[in-house]
Amino acid sequence: MDKETNETNNNRGSREESIVRIMQAVRKGLSFDQACALILVEDAESREAIIAEALMLLIEELHFSEGMPLKQLAMKLRISMSRVLRAKENMAKEREEDMRVKSRKALAGRLGIS
Repeated sequence: MDKETNETNNNRGSREESIVRIMQAVRKGLSFDQACALILVEDAESREAIIAEALMLLIEELHFSEGMPLKQLAMKLRISMSRVLRAKENMAKEREEDMRVKSRKALAGRLGIS
């Protein structure tokens, strides 16, 4: 494995570990922001991406899977309702983009384009 691939795998691992750490800390009763303070990520852009992904996963788990109302979710995480709604909107945009990509790939496949 070359150095670049190894670094990518290490970053992915630390990204996943950071997300798991945030989610576990929230489950133990910390606020979302307190949980986010536990992760050590030097790059600000990467840190924000990890935090955004952790919030979306918590919304997925608590709201969509367990049926927790968004207002209750915001109170549990001790964050503003507007922050929850922004994250939920971003989730919808990501899903829409994923669907577009899958649709283009399927069409390309039917047309024999790689």
